[in-house]
Amino acid sequence: MTLFPRSIEATVKPEYVEHVRSTLTRDMFWNVRIAVVGLLGAMLLYYVMLMLDSGIEKNLPWFIAEFTVGIPVVLYFRFGENWVADVKRRLTIANTLAFITASVIGTGFFFQLPSIQNPSIRLTAFSLIIGVTGAAAFTFACNRFTFLLFAIPWFLPSQFYFFFVSRDLGSVILGSMVFPYLAVLAFLCLTDYQRRVELIRSELNLLEEKEQVITASKKLKKSLDLVNELKTQQDGDYYLTSLLLNPLGVNAVDEGLNVDVDFFTKQKKHFEFKNQKKSIGGDISIAHTLHFADGPVSVFLNADAMGKSMQGAGGSLVLGAVFQSIVERTRLQQGVLPEPWLKGIFLELQKVFESFDCSMLVSVFICVIENNTGKLYYLNAEHPWGVLYRGGKAVFLQNRSYYRKLGTPGLQEDINIDQLQLQPNDIILLGSDGRDDIALPGHSTTQRVINEDESIFLKHIEAADGRLEQIYELIAAMGEVTDDLSLVRVHYHGTQRTATQVERHTASSLLREAKALVDAANHVSAAKLLQQAMHSASAGPRALRASLNLAMQIKEYELAAAIAEKLLSLTPDDYEVMYLAAFAERRLNRFDKALALAEKIRTHDTTTNVMNLNLLAELYSEFKQTEKANSILDEILTIDPLNARARRLREGVAG
Repeated sequence: MTLFPRSIEATVKPEYVEHVRSTLTRDMFWNVRIAVVGLLGAMLLYYVMLMLDSGIEKNLPWFIAEFTVGIPVVLYFRFGENWVADVKRRLTIANTLAFITASVIGTGFFFQLPSIQNPSIRLTAFSLIIGVTGAAAFTFACNRFTFLLFAIPWFLPSQFYFFFVSRDLGSVILGSMVFPYLAVLAFLCLTDYQRRVELIRSELNLLEEKEQVITASKKLKKSLDLVNELKTQQDGDYYLTSLLLNPLGVNAVDEGLNVDVDFFTKQKKHFEFKNQKKSIGGDISIAHTLHFADGPVSVFLNADAMGKSMQGAGGSLVLGAVFQSIVERTRLQQGVLPEPWLKGIFLELQKVFESFDCSMLVSVFICVIENNTGKLYYLNAEHPWGVLYRGGKAVFLQNRSYYRKLGTPGLQEDINIDQLQLQPNDIILLGSDGRDDIALPGHSTTQRVINEDESIFLKHIEAADGRLEQIYELIAAMGEVTDDLSLVRVHYHGTQRTATQVERHTASSLLREAKALVDAANHVSAAKLLQQAMHSASAGPRALRASLNLAMQIKEYELAAAIAEKLLSLTPDDYEVMYLAAFAERRLNRFDKALALAEKIRTHDTTTNVMNLNLLAELYSEFKQTEKANSILDEILTIDPLNARARRLREGVAG
């Protein structure tokens, strides 16, 4: 920190100056309106002591003068914050009032201290001077100058008395102690001021980064519009942030290759927004299939962003957006090798998070597996150790080098990548520190004991035979999980699945080609490719879901209905797919099938799906069942009174 903090204009971007100044001024008024009342209360008790010590007549003029100044100051800071529209002028008035108040009371101390007879009262007076100065250092921390404008006239008259009027050794020593005290308070005040400015700037930078991520795609742009609409509601912010994270924390490994990847995530922060139960936190897991110089590879990571709820989610959002950008860029490159690629992305992520000045740190474990050879490359940045599960025995993956969290300054450029040759049916397991941070039962409620034995995780893996759900159940059985928990399971099958590998990869390629055609508005050709992908023997649930989304996007409802039917045969309780199927059937005028699907969702889905209720109301309207349609519309408008679709349906039914 510099000796004196820089101005707001020199610290933040020009477009943010007014916002930062307004925020600091608002905080200052809030602090001062409480502090001034406390100061006048202390001064009232002080004058009671003075009048008992040296009489009313001698102290009454100063009492009247100080309270004549103090009471208008209280009224201004209580009611006058918005009297002056210009923020700089409002702050200037506040600084002037602080200076005048301190000058009047400080001058009063100069004349009152010599007349105090009782040494205890004199000591109390000096304690009042010292104590109020300490409180002022925190009260006026929202501005660079206010504390000094208050403290100097507050202290100067009493110091003049100690050094030039009293001049006894005790007074001189007492007065001399004030200078280091005042210097320390000034330093703390300015440090707190700079911290406040940095905090506001970091929040603004995070919002700016979020906007840049959102504009990267049409889907994220829609989410940004919703964020702007609901940004004043906390749960709305949580909900929208979770929407932004969903397309980033994905398991996009191609099906049918000899590597399977599974995720398990349990965030601590749960919330409900418009009858939708969600969770949010700082853990994120990502997996993709890429093509390097030596063939296909599976890249995956598990990361834990510092902070709870929104702060941690912000770190995950930044990490996910940057990593997704790196993945898309890598798809366009040729001759990529695993080790240099890992080094490059690690340094790139480090530079991004280093720009946040340690306000956003992320631990991460990043891996690359060569699908054809089973060679594992990995790098750990202050994340819990990875685990190799082989032949029923779990052991930690050792690291040759130790790296601090992403965003920690001073990272060396020489990065070492650890390597391991996997054998068929080896399993790699990664997990955030929530796997170890368990509050153990059996201790007093006032003393929380957290598990410190990291090796217990190995025992859980062996007991659960490497299955994620069972691992979590064993962890939860130990005690309370105190942090976000995410697990990644990577199963390397070796060469035993290569017979189906080519065909499966062809299904994935069909989907990628179809997506490119959709983006190019060539819907007819895209539909043909989606038809091929649906009938491919390799098309599993993930591929079918992607096909369904694309078919709905290009409004190929006949194809979408067929894909949904096949997908529901594999995942019969997927109510999101069921709704898309019902919507497609409605568009095809097959009202009976649409109604059956929509009623099944309403009966069995534990969460209220407003879109499905709207669809049901439309269908009952088509069947001329006005009473049922109105009943469902009543239900929708009770949940969401401003639902435009339901209001239009209500007018149509009434007409």
